[in-house]
Amino acid sequence: MLIADLDRSTKKKSLLTAFAISLILLVCGASIGYASISPAWAAESLRIGGGDFKVFGAVLPAILLRNLGVVMFLYSGVATFGLTSIISTGMLSVYIGATMAVGASNVGAGSLVGATGLYVPFEFTGCLVAATAGLYPTVAALSRIFTGSGRASSPGVYIGAFRTSLVVLAWAGALILLAAIIETVVIAAR
Repeated sequence: MLIADLDRSTKKKSLLTAFAISLILLVCGASIGYASISPAWAAESLRIGGGDFKVFGAVLPAILLRNLGVVMFLYSGVATFGLTSIISTGMLSVYIGATMAVGASNVGAGSLVGATGLYVPFEFTGCLVAATAGLYPTVAALSRIFTGSGRASSPGVYIGAFRTSLVVLAWAGALILLAAIIETVVIAAR
């Protein structure tokens, strides 16, 4: 078994395919999560929550640790042939959609975007990039199987693609760090 990376063109196609799968899962799951929350339940969640939401993750380490845990779960597909990346992306996206529904119902979409719009795009993109990294080795190996190109075996391509997935994971981590810093500043400014 030769350990090899894909040629540049196939690598790019495989990364884009992994990204597209992650994006579709994220959008579909968020839509399901959003649609599953009724305005009455959202209003009731305020009464149950009972208070100051600034306490949850109000400092940089807490925000960063919480979000990096999610990123690692999204990335864990490298060890499960993409399965846990698919499952965790679905779980996260339903949670995101439900959270957006509660926020929009309780404070309005404009206020929600105003309160989170500076950091959420970086946070969501970081999660999407982490899921892409978790799916990439599987997509690369499947690409090798379906195209039959190259000298390396599919397991060899999978192992070679692992290196690329680590680079993609580093980008996800950088986005999550940036989002956490911005979120901490936003919370401190309130």
